[in-house]
Formats: sequence, structure tokens, C-alpha cells
Amino acid sequence: MIFQKKPLIYYVQGPSLKVVSTMSVGFDHVDLTSMKKYGVRLGNTPGILTETVAEIAVGLIIATTRRFFEANREVKTGGWQEWVPGWMCGRSIKGSVVGILGCGNIGTSIAEKLINFKLSQLLYTSRNEKPAVKALGGQLVSVDELMERSDFVVVASALNEDTKFIVNRERIATMKSNAILVNIGRGELVDQDALVEALREKRIRGAGLDVMTPEPLPLNHPLVGLDNVLLLPHIGTSTFETEEEMAVMTSQNILAVLDGCSMPHEVFF
Repeated sequence: MIFQKKPLIYYVQGPSLKVVSTMSVGFDHVDLTSMKKYGVRLGNTPGILTETVAEIAVGLIIATTRRFFEANREVKTGGWQEWVPGWMCGRSIKGSVVGILGCGNIGTSIAEKLINFKLSQLLYTSRNEKPAVKALGGQLVSVDELMERSDFVVVASALNEDTKFIVNRERIATMKSNAILVNIGRGELVDQDALVEALREKRIRGAGLDVMTPEPLPLNHPLVGLDNVLLLPHIGTSTFETEEEMAVMTSQNILAVLDGCSMPHEVFF
């Protein structure tokens, strides 16, 4: 097996395969062991999707904290009869503490967008201090400190052996009772069973997920039945403009190798 795209698995036979290029930045869905064994080169599409995915993150924060989907359902099912104090109240982003878990290009773009909401504090995790985020007032902290202090936790890390389940049961247990968790990275960054328990028991306020495990999520999955979680079908890159650019870059990666040229965006492993 060379390439896996859930829920389908593609098997490649024969010695003629030279290159695989994925329409994504992440490549956790690629069997790197087999790629290396057979000398197959790998390309990806970095940079293009940064702004689009950051937009989804901001959208999930707003829609979750202001209860857009719950309110929309009330309109469509007759629950909207009259206004009374406290009905459909959410919480403001203004004055809140936002923590960005994994502050690469996408995390930085999220920070740049959210700072305009007049945050109380902006926290982030990264291997190194990010000058662009520091200039916005961002504070580099540990994962544990970010989880404990944030009103909104935005998971934007790449998935690898070090970050798998980085949002684990113990860290979810330290979150504020009014906290919202947003994940636009990969489903396996979060211990989903522990998240379901926290949401079901109202130990945190809510979650907004564009990624989950598995994908697609079964209709009988516990997340589907919860009112305090907003689920999207992994549409972080789904704009016409972004997907067209990604398709072009993917093609350029493949054609370059077939023409004996350097791949524009190669992943070395």
C-alpha cells in the first residue's frame, strides 16, 4: 500500500510508480514506509490552503460560541416564538483568552484574524517563538498552560508521533468549564472518547470540529447526537479557488518528476 485516503484504500502494484502528490499539506495518510522502500517521491501543497483553513477555524469559533446551528434549528422547527432574556445566549470572543495549539502558518493566520476581536490574551504553543504572533501580543506557553487558561482552544498542529492525542483525557480535564475546543488539524490530535465524555457531562461548554475520527463520522456516533458540538465534514480547504490552486500544484509536482526535474514542493522523509 502506498496511498490511503479514508475511507478508501488504493493499492499500487508494479515498479512503475515514481511519484505521489497529495492535495494537502499533511501527509499522515501516506504510507511513508512503503514509499521509502520503493523509492517513490512525495509532494504536497503547502501555503495555498493557509488562509482558507484559518477562515474555517474562525468560523467554527463564532458559530459555536454564538450557537448558530442551535439557533438556526429553532427558527426552522418553530422554537422561535418570542425573545426572552437568556434565550440562545452564547459568549463573546471579546475579552476572552484564545489558545492556539500548534502555531505554524495556519495558526499564525488564525491569530492575525482573531486579534481583531479584542482578546484579553492570545496564547500559543510552538517549538520556537513566533515573531509575527509575538508582535500581536501572543505569549508562548506550554501545552498544559494553554489548555488550562484558554476560553477557546484551537487545535492547529500537524499530526505526527509527537502530537497524536496531544489533547488527551488529562488535559481535557483541566479545561475551563466555559471553554470551547475547535479542531481544524486532524482528528487524532484529540482523544475523541474523552472529548465526548466532557461534552456529554457539560464539563466544557462546547466543541467545533472540522476533523474527527473516523471520517466520515458514522451517523450513530455519540458526537452526532450532542447539541453542544458543531460538526463539519472536513471542508477546511473547500473553496473553488483553493482547490483549483491545490490541483494545479499537485499536477506540477507529478509532472516535474516525470520530466526529470526538481519537484516544486517535495516532502523529504
